Amino acid sequence: MEKQFLLFRAKFRDLTPRQWRLVAVVTIVTVAVMLLVRSRQTVGPIGLPPHFSGLGMFSYQEIALGLKPRAFARRAAQLGLTFVIVKANDGRTWGTKVHGRWTPQFDQSVPAAFHRAGLRCYGYGTTRLKPLQIDQRAVDPVPMQVQYAIKVLHLGADGYVFDDVFLTSQGYRRDYAERLFGEVRQHVDTCRGCRGKVVAFSTFPHLWRRRGLPWDVAIQHCHYFLPQSYWRTHRKTPEGELHYTQQQWDRYGAERLDQSVELISHQRGASRIACTVIPTAHTFVARTPAEGAELERFLKTAYPHYRGVAIFRWGITDPETWPVVKRWGWKWRERR
Repeated sequence: MEKQFLLFRAKFRDLTPRQWRLVAVVTIVTVAVMLLVRSRQTVGPIGLPPHFSGLGMFSYQEIALGLKPRAFARRAAQLGLTFVIVKANDGRTWGTKVHGRWTPQFDQSVPAAFHRAGLRCYGYGTTRLKPLQIDQRAVDPVPMQVQYAIKVLHLGADGYVFDDVFLTSQGYRRDYAERLFGEVRQHVDTCRGCRGKVVAFSTFPHLWRRRGLPWDVAIQHCHYFLPQSYWRTHRKTPEGELHYTQQQWDRYGAERLDQSVELISHQRGASRIACTVIPTAHTFVARTPAEGAELERFLKTAYPHYRGVAIFRWGITDPETWPVVKRWGWKWRERR
């Protein structure tokens, strides 16, 4: 070893000034490339809003229908939005359905466009926790969904949202839920390229009403819960729906988990991470002038109590509702 070192040192002594300059250039370029790679593997884009803060919107198929990500991001920024949640898969197929055909719409250009515009970008997919029927045989749904979630994260998304979790009350398997949520959360916690990313789930707010379902699994593995507080679907007022949503959350936490859900957290070394509620409004039912007024009531009620609100969804919002979205989007932005 000592002999090899002496030979190596002797070779460097014999370098000409031109060769030394070449060595210096190669060293600088190598270090620069290593630093660039490392920066892209850490927390992610600098200067973005905190996760799920402010006003955001779900997007179901707009990019697949031809809306360019950069134009989409510019328009979202003009409206004062701080995040978007883009459909990536349906739990068994990559993409979203357009005119009866599955069309991919989530790639690296999507989060990159929103990040350049100063917005967070999340991907979402339908959650399947029952055996899939493929070619007349039951297939485990978990591996494919784990693969899709991790793919979204590594395409540059700020997080992944499990959509429509336990949407009905029958046939779900707790072991599927434990594996799905647990494996994705473990990947986020341990993968260097996922530092700073988050996991969330979304469904109707009936946690206490359907308390026999394993909500605790989703809550214990997710950073955020996006309850689908759709007042017209549930035949309530916007204010009544928000009250019901929070009541279901609090009661489930207090009576099923023996503590407030807000205090449920993970022990990750020295950090404790709680699951936080981000209510989700809707613009897909009314399609009338009353839609904007009802959304305004919902946002006004939510504003003092929540860090952010999501809206479902971009492509079918009534034209008269957009001024409401813009007004409250910028109001929330200015609060930051």
